[in-house]
Amino acid sequence: MITSSIKTIVQTVLGADYKELNYSIEIPKNSFKGNEKRYSVLPKSFNENSGVIGFINIEQEYELILTDMFINKSMSDKDQRTKTENLQDKIILIYKEIVKQKAGSATCIQVKDLSVSDPEYLDTSIILLKATFKIKYRTQI
Repeated sequence: MITSSIKTIVQTVLGADYKELNYSIEIPKNSFKGNEKRYSVLPKSFNENSGVIGFINIEQEYELILTDMFINKSMSDKDQRTKTENLQDKIILIYKEIVKQKAGSATCIQVKDLSVSDPEYLDTSIILLKATFKIKYRTQI
C-alpha cells in the first residue's frame, strides 16, 4: 500500500511527461526510444524496530529511479550536466512531498535518510539517477 502511495506522489510531482519503467530491476531492458523520461519505485529491505505493545514498527528502504535523455555532443557535456542536475532537483522535490504527505499513509511515522547515488549513463544518451530513503511505519498486531 505504501509503495502505490509513493508512486502516486512521484507521478503527481513529475507530471504526465514521465511514465513508469517497464523493467525496474534490469533497467537496460527498457526501450527508451521516444519515452526517455521514466521512473520507478522499488520497495527494498526492511526490519522491525521496537515499538509499543500491540503494534509492530517496520523500517523499510525504498529506491526511487529517474531517467532522462541527454544530447551527447563531442564538444561539450553541458546538456548531460544540466539534465543530471534537473533529475537531482526532481528527486528533492519528490522527497519533500513524500515527507510532507507522510508517504500517503496514515501508518507512516517517519521518512528519513535520503541518499542519492552518482548518476549512471546508459546507451551513451540516457541518464539514470537512483535515490534511497527509509520509511518507518506502524502496524497493529
